[in-house]
Parts: sequence; structure tokens; C-alpha cells
Amino acid sequence: MVVQKYFKKMLILTDMDSNKPKIQLSFDGCYNYKKLKDEGFIDDWRYSPEKMKLREQVLAILLKKFGGELENSVPKYSNQSIFECAHDWVSQGNINGNGIVKYYEAYYQ
Repeated sequence: MVVQKYFKKMLILTDMDSNKPKIQLSFDGCYNYKKLKDEGFIDDWRYSPEKMKLREQVLAILLKKFGGELENSVPKYSNQSIFECAHDWVSQGNINGNGIVKYYEAYYQ
């Protein structure tokens, strides 16, 4: 069992042809997104430059509308719900932020 776990880990972490790690950690232990993208490990349309720009715009709209509202000195709307809404909005293939406030109110409020 231990050997199987080790072998699976090796398959995930190394390229069997060159015996080099598939994913290199940067000096601070974090993955280098740009390098992973350039090497073809990340190919998800939800994180294309256009979709990241849309995500930024949608987050700005949601944070402006719901981000600063307090109820008894506690945020009325959680940052988690705002970020999840923005992620879902982009992941569903929307091309602009039109309707994001009503979407948030309908599904995340």
C-alpha cells in the first residue's frame, strides 16, 4: 500500500521521459502561475486574460454594492459569497457584468 501511494505520487510529480518534476516550486513555495500556464499545465478558459478582466469588473461591482454594508457592526454580506458569485458568473460563460447584482440578490443573498 505504501509503495502504491509513493508510485502514484511519483507519477504525478515527475515526467517519466525526462525524470524532471512536472511542477517546480518557486523559492517561496508557491506555484508560479505564469510558468505553469506557459508550460501548458493550466489551460482553463475561465482563467484566460479576458475572463480575469471580467472577474475583476464583476468583483468591483459586487464589492461596491454589497462589500461595505454593515449590520450590527458585522458585514451584512460575506466576502466569500461575493467571490463565489463572481467565480460562478464567469464560469457560466457570461461576457459582461450586466445582471450581476440581480444574480447575487437571487442566489447569494
